[in-house]
Amino acid sequence: MTELLQDSEKEVSSLTEEKNQLKTSLSSLTRQKDQLDASLSSLTAERNQLKTSLSSLTAERDQLKTSLSSLTREKDQLDASLSSLTAERNQLKTSLSSLTAERDQLKTSLSSLTREKDQLDASLSSLTAERNQLKTSLSSLTAERNQLKTSLSSLTREKNQLDARLIEMTKDRDKLESLSKRTCPAGWIKFSWSCYLLSNRSDSWTNGKSDCQNKGADLMVINSEDEQKFVINSTIASGFSNLDTWIGLSDTEEEKTWKWIDGTPLSYTQWNVSQPDNGGNQNIEEDCAHIKAYNGKWNDLPCGNSLQWICEKKA
Repeated sequence: MTELLQDSEKEVSSLTEEKNQLKTSLSSLTRQKDQLDASLSSLTAERNQLKTSLSSLTAERDQLKTSLSSLTREKDQLDASLSSLTAERNQLKTSLSSLTAERDQLKTSLSSLTREKDQLDASLSSLTAERNQLKTSLSSLTAERNQLKTSLSSLTREKNQLDARLIEMTKDRDKLESLSKRTCPAGWIKFSWSCYLLSNRSDSWTNGKSDCQNKGADLMVINSEDEQKFVINSTIASGFSNLDTWIGLSDTEEEKTWKWIDGTPLSYTQWNVSQPDNGGNQNIEEDCAHIKAYNGKWNDLPCGNSLQWICEKKA
């Protein structure tokens, strides 16, 4: 019994010791479990954070993939551009090399042209001075030439006048020589180169003209002061001055346009005061001219009036 008790005590002791060990183990396991719970809670939180980070990183990765794809395309474009720019750079290098060589040639040419320009400037300066001297000489010669031209023109005019005068004097001499041999018919009076005859009757201007023409003459044409004086002062004029006589002047063709019967221009006149007046205020036409008896001046009368007349023809 005692042994049984001892055995029981031993067993109880063993069980108590075992229980204590189990308690210790349980306490240890409880602490370990608490640690594991804490670790699990920490790991769960960490896992949740990692999940969040993973989700964020996944989204970021997707964005990066998209960016990578875009950058890859951009890189390919840049590679193509780089290749094109490289080729263009090589061409530009070639062009630069060519332009550099051309620039060097142009520099050489510029240097040569500069020297040539300097020489030309020197020549131009010399030529300008020479030109100015020539201009001065030309101006002087031009003035001298103009004076000579003026003198020549004056001398030419004088020569022409002398030539004309010589021709006129020669003609006058020839006429005078011829006239000195010419005579007028009986009853006619000679003056200068013409013969004059006073009619022995009176009639109209038209009939007087016809009478003169029948005698190979025309009504008198007065071309000069000397001829006018002859009518007034000559021997035969003693008869003229006492009579109103028709002369060969009329404006029958055109009113106020007086013409000599032979077409000679009316360059010399001896109209009486206020004449011709075509009758003044009277309603008559005075288209024929006559010499007035008392002063030898000219007057216009109707052509139908009856007057004596003076015929004239060449000697």
